[in-house]
Amino acid sequence: MQSATQAVARDLLAHSLLRLYDETDIMVNMLIHDEILCEVKEEEAEAMLAKITGIMCDGPTWSEGLPINAEGYISRRYKK
Repeated sequence: MQSATQAVARDLLAHSLLRLYDETDIMVNMLIHDEILCEVKEEEAEAMLAKITGIMCDGPTWSEGLPINAEGYISRRYKK
């Protein structure tokens, strides 16, 4: 069951990445498991965070009913 869960999580992340590439000018710098790390202009950070989390919470049609959620933070450097 764990492998199936991880596979679905990977598919959801891939869907989010494709939408980010297609619908925004946000550059993805790095992926860390289920995290997307992007570098944006400081004055655009709040709006970009809202856009990224919105895209990540809006899954593909086949995921209807899944409890998908995303959160993020703004920082000058990556932190766990």
